[in-house]
Amino acid sequence: MKRKLLNDDVDTCLKSLGLRFGQETADSFQSEWHDTDVDLSAGTPIEQIMSVALLYVLKSKAHFGYCGDYIICGSAKNGIRPPQREGFIVCPQARVGKYRADFFVGYRHFDGTVISAAIECDGHEFHEKTKKQAQRDKERDRFFQSLGLLVLRYSGSEIFHDPVKCASDALRIIYDRAEASREGRDA
Repeated sequence: MKRKLLNDDVDTCLKSLGLRFGQETADSFQSEWHDTDVDLSAGTPIEQIMSVALLYVLKSKAHFGYCGDYIICGSAKNGIRPPQREGFIVCPQARVGKYRADFFVGYRHFDGTVISAAIECDGHEFHEKTKKQAQRDKERDRFFQSLGLLVLRYSGSEIFHDPVKCASDALRIIYDRAEASREGRDA
């Protein structure tokens, strides 16, 4: 089966962002997007859309209530690392042991707490269509969890329907986990 062209999916996502948050914001984002070194051609269409949404939410962090810096790394095929200072790092197609996460996301809280997560984008074609695919996904989830990674899964239909909500929810869950960890230490 031939994959849908990247530009069609990204352009559709950007038009949606323009309608939702204002064309000036979407145009500014599009300019920054093209300056990143992220190679989206390696991902599926829903991973490409999630990449755009993650960067958009991080760039618009004041609107979504996040603090700290962010880094989008072109790839993490040779391993993952948490951010060195407060903020997020997002690595698409990240190598984690013998597996690949659709996205590795690390967050360093201002107090030094680090939360790491794998965001998985589950299109019907590659996930849960057969028992073997479902088993492979469960094995990968357990491996990621054994390393302490939070695993966040989003269906393709969720991502196509509202990519910004999926990205914002994922980053909020990671941020909230760091806050809860900090509050647990302060108690």
